[in-house]
Order: sequence, then C-alpha cells, then structure tokens
Amino acid sequence: MRLRTIAILAVLILASPAAPASATPYPAEEIQVLLDRMAGAVRAKDKTQFLAALDDADHDFVARQTAWFEGMSLLPVKDFVLELELLQAPEFTRQRDRDKYKVPVMVAAVEARFRLDGYDPRPAILDHVFTFVYRTDRWLVATDSGLEDLGIITDHSLWEFGAIELKKSEHFLFIYHPAQAAFADELVAAAEASLAAVSQAWKPNWNMQIPVFVPSNQTEVTKMIGDIFDVSYFVAFASASLDRETESGWELVGNRVTINPSRFLAGSQATRQDIFSHELVHIATRGASGPFVPTFVEEGIAQISERRSLNVLNRRIRSGKFDRRLPEDFEFLTGNASDIFNSYQEAFSAMSFMKQTFGIDKLDAFYQALGKPRIEPGTSRYHTNLALTQTLGISLVDFESRWANFAASSAR
Repeated sequence: MRLRTIAILAVLILASPAAPASATPYPAEEIQVLLDRMAGAVRAKDKTQFLAALDDADHDFVARQTAWFEGMSLLPVKDFVLELELLQAPEFTRQRDRDKYKVPVMVAAVEARFRLDGYDPRPAILDHVFTFVYRTDRWLVATDSGLEDLGIITDHSLWEFGAIELKKSEHFLFIYHPAQAAFADELVAAAEASLAAVSQAWKPNWNMQIPVFVPSNQTEVTKMIGDIFDVSYFVAFASASLDRETESGWELVGNRVTINPSRFLAGSQATRQDIFSHELVHIATRGASGPFVPTFVEEGIAQISERRSLNVLNRRIRSGKFDRRLPEDFEFLTGNASDIFNSYQEAFSAMSFMKQTFGIDKLDAFYQALGKPRIEPGTSRYHTNLALTQTLGISLVDFESRWANFAASSAR
C-alpha cells in the first residue's frame, strides 16, 4: 500500500502547480508538535489528549478516530510516533481546501510508525493524509480523506470500523470484531497447523510471529487493502509497508495477513490451512524479496505449500487454449475469475516444475538471487533471466519452453 501511495504522490509532485503562499507562517514545526502530542497520547493511552487534537466539525472522522484510538489501546503497541512527511511528499493544499475551511489549512502526508510488541522486529508503517486546520490559536486534524478524489488514500486499520478482540497463540495474534469470535478457535488451529507446510517451499529462517486481521465484510477489506482491484476474487492477503529509512536503502516491514471473511470462512478447515500456508510463504520470503520478482514467481512458490491440483490449467491445455507462456503480472489482477485463477495455476505449475527439476534448495537460491537487486537498471524479465542463469544454469526462454512442455505432457 505504501508503494502505491508513493507512486501516486510522485506523479502529483511533478504535475501540480506550487500552492499559493499562506498568509500565516509555514506551519510545519507547529504541526509536528501537534503530532508529537497525539503520538504521546497513544503511548500513554490518554484518550482525552488524543481527541483534543481533532477538529470536531467532521463527526464521522472523529468517530473513526475514536474507534482507532480505542483499538490501538488494546494492542501491544510500542514506540509509536507520528511524523510529518514533507521531504518525499510536499504538501497538497489546494484552493478548494482554503475555500472549504476558510481558515489556514494544510494537507500533507503523515507517517505512523509503531511495533506490535512480540511481532514486529522493526516498526510497521501506516501512511495517512491529514488535513490540518488552524482554529483560533492552534492547529487541529480535520480529516484523513482530503485527497481521496485524487486516489491518494489513507491506510485504514481494522479497529477503525468497530470494537476489536484479540486472541493469541504460539505464533499468531488474531485481531477481529466480536462478531467473528465464534470462528477464533478454528482460525487459530488452522493457522498453527499451516506453519509446517511453509517448509515445502521455503527453507531459510524467517520471523514466525504474525498478526492476522479478520474484517467483518468485503467493504472493510477494500478499505484496508486499497480500492485498486476487486477483492471479491481473493481469499486472503499478505501485506507489508515499505521503509525507506534503513541501512540497505529500503526494507519491507510490518508483515500482516488479512483474510476476506466471505470467501475464507466458507472453506473447510483444510482449505483454511492451505490458505494460511500460502500467505505465510509470502511473508517468509519477504525478507529476500525485491522489486524485480514477478508475480508468477511470488504466487507460484506460495502455492507449493498448498494441497492444490492443476485441474483448470489441464482442462485449458486439453482444449487447446494453452498459450505456452508464463503469465504477466497484470493477469493476476485483471480479467474474469477463471482467467485470474488460470494465471495462478500456471504460476503453480511453473514453480512446481522448478522444484521438481532442480530441488527446493535451488528454488530458494533462485528466489534469493532474483530478490537481491534493489535499485538496478533492467526490467523484471532481464533480472529473472539473470537469476535463472546464475542459479539454475538456464535462460528464461529455455525455462519457459521446458515448463510449457512439462505442463502439456502432464495434462495428458
């Protein structure tokens, strides 16, 4: 989600004219003081001080922020800070904002950093877009939806949408609304049982302490994941934030699993276990991932942990509809449900072929080599070809051809 926000902001920075000079002094330092007070209130669980930082004109916003604060107070939050982000994303105040509020106003990105104690080795990140207004003698937060018309969306948390309950197990922290309490024990059992299957796809060590979000409906899922594709096709999501303030240049932090309740809860316990295994492989590999890893590799390696057949792909092959090429990234998100599922099947088939032919150690070595480049010239296809050549001694063209032959012969 952070990657999406940064990309959109970069376009707007280049395209938007400079904002007219404000009649009041530049407010960045005063606003950061306000954010420091809000962060201190979260750390101290001081609801009165937190709400005192909000403009009370937007009752829905105040209600959501109240729910957000109450939810944060239940979680094992450590090291919570709020930072005004003006270097990567200068302010976005428009004339429409000045006309609406009729007081000094500033619209800007704010980054929340915090750890869930016992689960986050490094702080997770939530990106907010706050509209700040100056009332009488102080700055207040008026809303977090000031740029939604431009597609720049604040990161939303499950606890904004209502009360939450927590359930801990050896490796997981489940966060859900009271309405999902009846499923909590089943979900914990499925998640814990799923861990063993991760080793079928990924051998290196990884952090096995994971928060899991259980929303009430797809509306909540969409707000949490972002309205960038139709979430109704998907059962669960593994998410993370991009931290650019690391020694390596950047790192993915704040690993979370979010389930889509209408799809996930309809499955059997065995199916739920497979889904958890799939999402946990995504999280296990995340420390080795990079910007050039194509979706067919990401999704293919994750499915190795599942008990999955290739019935849809095999039917397409037998009917002559197999195009003998690896699926492109966009094919996992666009098209009808059958086409999207077929892309997943092709990815599973390709990475299963790699594991069967070269072994799991080579499979993992390939993924690590492919994920290693961070800021490098070249396309994803170029780096995939390079990683294949370095670790498996085969070009991407040859791999694609050998996989297509394998898939076609297996379908007979």
